[in-house]
Amino acid sequence: MSGPRQAYPPPPFFYKLCEEEAEGAAETDSEDLTDVVEPPSPVQGEYHSFGEIFETTDGVPKIPVQQLFRDADVDFKVELKKLNRETIFCFLELISVLISNPGGYARNLENLGVILRNVHQLLNLMRPHQALASLEQMLNIDIEELQRGLQDMRNKKENARRILESASASLLDSSKLDMDMDLDTASESESDSGSKGSGGGLGGLGNVENGD
Repeated sequence: MSGPRQAYPPPPFFYKLCEEEAEGAAETDSEDLTDVVEPPSPVQGEYHSFGEIFETTDGVPKIPVQQLFRDADVDFKVELKKLNRETIFCFLELISVLISNPGGYARNLENLGVILRNVHQLLNLMRPHQALASLEQMLNIDIEELQRGLQDMRNKKENARRILESASASLLDSSKLDMDMDLDTASESESDSGSKGSGGGLGGLGNVENGD
């Protein structure tokens, strides 16, 4: 980076080329316009924006104040609880100083800011774990929904099977009843035809006897 920069810099000077009254001048000086409007090269490393320093590399940037927790094997729950207690203690101290010595609050306020920055750093370090936990929760929800859908399909399949079995049994009973009715009708028809044939034969015998 080349030297310090303003916290709130003015807009680039070539914004005037976009004004309505400058349209004619921009058209006449197209070569200068091309040189001015070309995008800047990508920033590498640190850059300043509104008085803050940012990094272009991926990952959590280093904390700009004293670090109050260890890097290796961080227990986020323990460290956050410890920093929370220290925050409350520093806040009470700040209130006490403001009551007893209003002009000497700067150091206490700085200590409180250091603690809060450490809390913010820990929360940023927890983002990958939060992302994994969120992804795991989403996958569990998807699995539960799939299992519920499969169970619903199994229930519907079982209901359809019972309905088909009931319908099949009803059809078998109906066909059996129709067959029995057909057999009864056939038996009655045969018995009627047999009785008619027997009556005709006796009548013929009677006629023969009378003739004799």
